[in-house]
Amino acid sequence: MDNRDVLLYLNSIYADRAVVFSLFDLNIELNDIMNMDRASLKKLNLFSDNIINKILNDDKEAIVYRIKEKLDKIDADFMTFLDKDFPSRLLFIDDPPYLLFYKGNIIDEDSNSVAIVGARKSTSYGQLACKEIARDLSMKKICIISGLALGIDSIAHQTALENANRTIAVIGNGIDQIYPRRNERLYSEIADHGAVISEFPLGEQPLKFNFPVRNRIISALSRLVIVVEAQKRSGSLITARLALEQGRDVYAVPGNIFSANSEGCNMLIRDGAGIYTNVDDLIETSGLVDNSISMNKENLVLSEDERKVYDIIKNGDVNYEIILAKAGLDSASLSALLTILELKGVITSQGQRTYYANRRWWKMDLIIVESPTKAKTISKFLPKTYKIIASKGHLRDLPKSRFAIDVENNFEPEYINIRGKGPVINELKDLAKKADRVYLATDPDREGEAISYHLAYILGIDLKDLDRIEFHEITKNAVTNAIAEPRSIDMDLVDAQQARRVLDRIVGYKISPILWKKIRSGLSAGRVQSSALKLIVDRKREIDAFVPEEYWNLKALYKHGSEEYEAKFVGTMDGKGKVNKLDVHNVKEKNAIVKEIKASEHICESVKKSLSSRMPSPPYTTSTLQQDASRILNFSSSKTMKVAQSLYEGINIGKGSQTGLITYMRTDSTRLSDEACGAAQSYIISKFGKEYHKKNNYAHKQSKNAQDAHEAIRPVNININPSEISKYLSQDELKLYRLIWQRFLMTQMASAKFDTLTIDFASGKYIFRANYKSLKFDGFLKVSSYEKFDEKKDVKLKANDKVDLEKIEGEKKFTQPKSYYTEATLIKALEELGIGRPSTYSPTISTLINRNYIEIEKKMFIPTELGISVTKLLEDNFKSIVDAKFTAYLESKLDDISVGKLEWKDVIASFYKDFIKDVEKAEKEAKDYELKDEVSDVKCKLCGRPMLIKRSRYGKFLGCSGFPECKYTEAIVEKTGAVCPKCGHDIIKKKSKTGRIFYGCSNYPNCDFATFDEVYSKPCPKCGKYRTIKRKSKENVITCPNCGFEEVIDKKKS
Repeated sequence: MDNRDVLLYLNSIYADRAVVFSLFDLNIELNDIMNMDRASLKKLNLFSDNIINKILNDDKEAIVYRIKEKLDKIDADFMTFLDKDFPSRLLFIDDPPYLLFYKGNIIDEDSNSVAIVGARKSTSYGQLACKEIARDLSMKKICIISGLALGIDSIAHQTALENANRTIAVIGNGIDQIYPRRNERLYSEIADHGAVISEFPLGEQPLKFNFPVRNRIISALSRLVIVVEAQKRSGSLITARLALEQGRDVYAVPGNIFSANSEGCNMLIRDGAGIYTNVDDLIETSGLVDNSISMNKENLVLSEDERKVYDIIKNGDVNYEIILAKAGLDSASLSALLTILELKGVITSQGQRTYYANRRWWKMDLIIVESPTKAKTISKFLPKTYKIIASKGHLRDLPKSRFAIDVENNFEPEYINIRGKGPVINELKDLAKKADRVYLATDPDREGEAISYHLAYILGIDLKDLDRIEFHEITKNAVTNAIAEPRSIDMDLVDAQQARRVLDRIVGYKISPILWKKIRSGLSAGRVQSSALKLIVDRKREIDAFVPEEYWNLKALYKHGSEEYEAKFVGTMDGKGKVNKLDVHNVKEKNAIVKEIKASEHICESVKKSLSSRMPSPPYTTSTLQQDASRILNFSSSKTMKVAQSLYEGINIGKGSQTGLITYMRTDSTRLSDEACGAAQSYIISKFGKEYHKKNNYAHKQSKNAQDAHEAIRPVNININPSEISKYLSQDELKLYRLIWQRFLMTQMASAKFDTLTIDFASGKYIFRANYKSLKFDGFLKVSSYEKFDEKKDVKLKANDKVDLEKIEGEKKFTQPKSYYTEATLIKALEELGIGRPSTYSPTISTLINRNYIEIEKKMFIPTELGISVTKLLEDNFKSIVDAKFTAYLESKLDDISVGKLEWKDVIASFYKDFIKDVEKAEKEAKDYELKDEVSDVKCKLCGRPMLIKRSRYGKFLGCSGFPECKYTEAIVEKTGAVCPKCGHDIIKKKSKTGRIFYGCSNYPNCDFATFDEVYSKPCPKCGKYRTIKRKSKENVITCPNCGFEEVIDKKKS
């Protein structure tokens, strides 16, 4: 725990303010306090027994983590008196807070502020006076501070907001509690346009003795206090007294001598308080600054070089030497510019050639990202002068209700604002008007570039302006470096995205109506989607057409002295000593060979020892990550991308803010930065030793279709070990982060080395071979290895030694067809064939499942009758659309557009010319494709007609053959033979909305039992409960979740 965390913990246990500051006076390290024993804590004579017990017994780190997690949920934060941005005015009062919670932001200009306090039950005179004062102060852009109470406080806050002014509410309860409840909306508005502040722990209720305590903060934060209405005994007079003790001026609004609400104000005036008359007099006598003049951007004009220097200083580079290096100016020119900026009041010199920006001269800088999570992460480490907001994806697109491509006007797309995005667009426009500069920080790919393009259109930003920034990891360095190097929008990338969008719209809108007419309504076709579907259908056709052929495997057991060797049959050896492979096709051949072998002499033909090595695999691309996540973690591609998005955008890992854990997850590059490789080198040498490191950049390992736009997927910081942050991540996040972290680390490690031993045995002319492989040096396998290797085998056997044949046996086998595609193998095939790009794999597969074109059985993609019919229609009428080579050709043209080699509309025109002819022909000549539903043996319970087996996006179901006259439907129940452990009903096989098989109780929703583990048909012989089965290549493992009983059975028997 650092000092900030310790202070946060002490606040949570109500450690006294004076005690905390006493620790610093005594030069006692806060961390030492957390590790002291009881005797040492008592010896300090500072803490009560209750506080000592908490320090000794609490899980302090867990408490701090939970507090930060709650703060994140309500978009709040905390600061301590040790932080640079802690309000300095609070440090010079008698009883300063050591910690403040806040929601919103506190800026330098808030020091130019006035506190307005008064009665909760105010008169109409008091309300009118308060509105006038707050409005006049707001017109001068003087921040208004109050306490969020009903009456005068609320009016002061509300008036400030109505006049576009900042306001701060200091509350007497936890920042997560809203009091009074009727001010809930006002609370939110203040947080959006100022700040809500509290020194009380989270969850603290609005207890009456808290309010006089918080009043000292209201007065300390302000330059002066104005009391509008107050009775003789009121909290407002406490605030006034505290203000005088703190050296603040107090003003009062004179009131009716007959009103109890004016007694307090009149008494203050009698005792010497200033009389409030008007805001101009107040500014003249109090030292307040009229910010309405200094905040008017039009009153200040900076040259290009002046602006460049100011931006460098504003972004935190305050040292003269750093400014000189970044500005690209000579020393004399820079010195002159700094002097001019000082004279203009834009910067302030702090001595020792250090400069700070006077923020009040400028409005905020607006950064627009796509995701609210990303916005939250970035806002944690950028200065308060930046406002980060999310567009929440696309704001403009082609309308769903019509074609919206003007073919006659050179395929001009007709974009509209997406329905429901109006509030987001209006908010962005409003913020952009107030901003000094707008940065478009959408994702660093074609889709992100297109979103920036549409944002520029909506906000009226010139496409040539340097407003586009991109970063491939969400870290402070990456983001600040991107801000320092903005660029214009890359129209080549935008055009590539537009071309893809228009191509997909043309294919979808022109072919889909033909599918509706000839097959069934609600169907769709697409460039990538239809090619992927054809791959799956073709694979089924191959499997259906496959004719298995018999073959035999032979194994022999040889013995030399006490040593035994199991060897596999290879073939025959010719007169020149060459081994030729020989296939054994049937039992007759097998028997003949075995007979000949048994009658032969047996010798060791050769013993070969060698050293082999294996390099680590390249770092992850989107495709390889999806493949491994499917194979190792059983994640769908959509789940993989969703979890990776979360890791990229940022997760709270207990360090006070959101942290991006991985680089951008949509990439086809295996390239790694020198910086990342260097960090991995340091980590590997320190953890494992120098011999384990070997730098591999993998830049040369790109696939032929790779665009290499950005780095491979890797951890942002290799020092963030998955095991050390496991408690902050969900189970899925941890699994995927560990996979990425281990893969990257392995890429920078030395190859694994193996001792290999190959022994050939000769039985006459027939050769059997025994292979052994033992690990000599683990290298990258040190990090992660799922493999088992042989123990090193020491052999006395030499070439030409005679051996005994102990046993020979044959196993009958049949050739197998290619397997159905799984999600992993389909993605690999799409990548190898150049169909689609990393960002399209997951949505393509989701579409095929949602359209009911494919089903998933034990991870395998099986085309449905509907999918086969759609593919057949497209093959007969649109050969190019389902042709993998043509789809890849179009992808290559999109790539050419993205680098400026082709004009996007030329590519569309060339495609459209032949495509529209196919459409017109298909509309006239395409035949109907009838889909017949399978008849079941179940009768309809309403009308007695036979039920048909029908399909929906969620799987098969039974529907009455009398539809639409009879609309009765029934679920198809597939019993497992096992019973529910909760209620005793049958466990049945089900399918989730995403197509995943699971097992649940037939008594649902009355019983909620469910499991994704495959349920075995026979109950546990020990406890009688259900069992699960895990299928492996050679055996199946049956396990009882209740008692743990486990048995391994032959695959054929289960």
